Amino acid sequence: MENCPTCAKAGIEKGVVNGEVVLVCPHCTLWFYNSEVRGRPSSDEDWYTDPESVAPQYIRSCLETMKPTFQRQITELNNLVEERQVLDVGCGLGFFLNVAASEGWETKGFEKNIHAANVAQDILNISITNEFDKISDESFSVVRLSHILEHVPNPLEFLSSAISKLRPGGISISIAPNANSFSYSAITLLRKLATKSNRITAPMSPGHHILGFNRLSLSKLYEAVSMQPLKVFNISMGSQTFYPFFYDGLMTQQKITDFNLKTLLKYWLPTFVDNVGNGFGGGQWVVGYFKKPLK
Repeated sequence: MENCPTCAKAGIEKGVVNGEVVLVCPHCTLWFYNSEVRGRPSSDEDWYTDPESVAPQYIRSCLETMKPTFQRQITELNNLVEERQVLDVGCGLGFFLNVAASEGWETKGFEKNIHAANVAQDILNISITNEFDKISDESFSVVRLSHILEHVPNPLEFLSSAISKLRPGGISISIAPNANSFSYSAITLLRKLATKSNRITAPMSPGHHILGFNRLSLSKLYEAVSMQPLKVFNISMGSQTFYPFFYDGLMTQQKITDFNLKTLLKYWLPTFVDNVGNGFGGGQWVVGYFKKPLK
């Protein structure tokens, strides 16, 4: 047993996910592996090696495919802040920042993956740094954390550092997989009824997703660093603002004909079914907008 990395309450064993015990906090409902598992080396260091090796025109074509989605996200932010400076923490290939710049925003990306940073800088002309401490405090009106927090061993410390770059009155937006998605919860329940197994299906795995969020746990994490929740909600595949049909989460929106039947049934069908759970906390992903109080 270990204490929750957000609120320090004693965790309760939830079950086994991808070979390791997952704990859940009874106070903030965060799912987490113990500190030994959370401290293991990342298993995704080779991500983005393919984008780095493909032709620049392919990267630009992927950007054009996803441009309407990111424009919708930027429109949402335009309605929340007057100033237009955004820091994207874990910016990947820089697609969001490229579109934001085209919409008149000043942009900065933080990215540790050298392959992704090379694409963002060399092909899309994004300003990237891998030295977070050199980013000036209180210099951005928006700090974006898209699919980042679930990878972080110590979320409280990490988020506190991230929002230090945010001006008073600024907005942070986070997107993370939902540990309580409708399809995963249904699969876990059916397995338990049929086999009495303690194995859980959830968007977590050692070396990759080491935390599991839902609407409450994401809100509690932000509240712990004195951020005020504006809106926290669920989305699933088909969200035109965040995750349109067959968006692979990294580069482009694909077509149904690009997949074999096994992939459609095993991966894409559950993400589609999770639309049923959007209204009651069972969507595939959780999205939150949070505001930094004025001094």
